[in-house]
Amino acid sequence: MYRRGGMPATGAHDTTSTDCLTTHCQAAAATAETTVMQFGTTREAAVYHQTHLDTFLIENIVVALAPTTTSEARSQYQHLTSVAVE
Repeated sequence: MYRRGGMPATGAHDTTSTDCLTTHCQAAAATAETTVMQFGTTREAAVYHQTHLDTFLIENIVVALAPTTTSEARSQYQHLTSVAVE
């Protein structure tokens, strides 16, 4: 979804077996630029997001971005995630 929107998504891979052990998500995928986690409910995602303020939340999806992500790129990733969730 990010590549189609013109954003970097380098080395996409499934991280469910590692990330969801500690976050209690249902599915996770990562690239060099992002980690996207899907939770069972919006409430579960919100609880995770509240303790990880460097993430953004859209419904039951939480996205963490690389620390070097610019605010402009962050806005674009957020927009693309929003469109994908709709």
